Amino acid sequence: MNTHNRLEPHAMNMTNQHASHAFRIIGQVSEAYAESDMSDVLLLSCQHLLAPQLAMFSSFFGAGLKPENCLIAGKNYSTNADVVAELRRARCVVAPFSDQFDPLISFDKWFTPRLAAWVKEILIERNLGLIRRIIVLDDGGHMHEAVNSFLGHDPRIAGVEQTSSGKARIERLKIRFNRHMVATSVYKQRDEAYFIGALGADRIMSQIARRGAPSSRILVLGLGTIGRNTALRLYLNHGMEVRVADPGYRDPSRKLWTERANQMFEARGVFLEYGEAMTSLEDYDVIIGASGSQVLSARQVHERLHPRALLISMSSGDGEFPATEFRKRYHTVHSDCVMEHRCLANAGFPITFRGAMHEIHPLQIELTMALLQASVMDLSTHEDGRSPGLGYVVSQAHASWRRELAEEGFVSV
Repeated sequence: MNTHNRLEPHAMNMTNQHASHAFRIIGQVSEAYAESDMSDVLLLSCQHLLAPQLAMFSSFFGAGLKPENCLIAGKNYSTNADVVAELRRARCVVAPFSDQFDPLISFDKWFTPRLAAWVKEILIERNLGLIRRIIVLDDGGHMHEAVNSFLGHDPRIAGVEQTSSGKARIERLKIRFNRHMVATSVYKQRDEAYFIGALGADRIMSQIARRGAPSSRILVLGLGTIGRNTALRLYLNHGMEVRVADPGYRDPSRKLWTERANQMFEARGVFLEYGEAMTSLEDYDVIIGASGSQVLSARQVHERLHPRALLISMSSGDGEFPATEFRKRYHTVHSDCVMEHRCLANAGFPITFRGAMHEIHPLQIELTMALLQASVMDLSTHEDGRSPGLGYVVSQAHASWRRELAEEGFVSV
């Protein structure tokens, strides 16, 4: 196994409160795939570029992946400059637009064509005859789309998708190649979402405090794993008055994880029919978008909202609200944008990303990194699809992760 070019995110020359985290779960997965050889693998990745992702990429280099065969596109709202610098120092190929931002164009419309053109240019220049396996490691389905449009019929391609929104994009586009859906892992949907919801709730409360409205009424639109966990944390951890509705479900109560939470929310009248929520928008001081698609139009923002409404996204990208309307006078990706006294937090991007190297304690997100890592290593080793051993590796990683959480004093689901 090649141990050269190994990145050590915990040893980087930068000040960070989590810099000493050892990423032992990722190390455990590496040991499980000790015989994996990624020396003739081409990895095309679209990811948040933060310290936990750096640790994951490091594990691939330890398995023999050549940094020049590691092609990475970051997203402007979740890219840390120090992480990008470290990846480039290791000779990874990082897309030049990873940290670029146009406030007047929505993220998807801006990012998708640039990624497609970059992938095409890179692949045309490559001698793919020396590559045994082409693996797409994705967050949002964008890289699957780009690779599929250029190399979709190549039998060497396999994909790994991290998010529910990416899964939906892949299914909508009828992507042809074999793939692992980490997005559907019960561990990710249950365990990671708990911590992301808690982080989101904490940051929402900070935004409310800055607006000087501590008794705010909150409406959460979208009851996927992130939306419902955010609503629960706002209600249970912070005692906020919360209402929830989902545009995709007539009976949103059935989308909660636990019967106890379901009964508690029903007893307190937390659930709203979506139509009812849309006709009472002006009653809410804070509206949280977590649906994965646009929940409010520009006209609704101008005509239907509370005069000092605060809009916050907990969804990927900037599609929940008419972000470009708010960003006309703002030029940085993490600005709180004010229009007619109404505020769009974080330029419409998810409040869980603010540009830090660690947005959350690395242990809380490490299991997801380990799931992605295991899927990539499994695909690089077993070319005919998912191996029987992957489930065992994942279950062992989950058990170790739970033990580490307990040792660190974290409460989980």
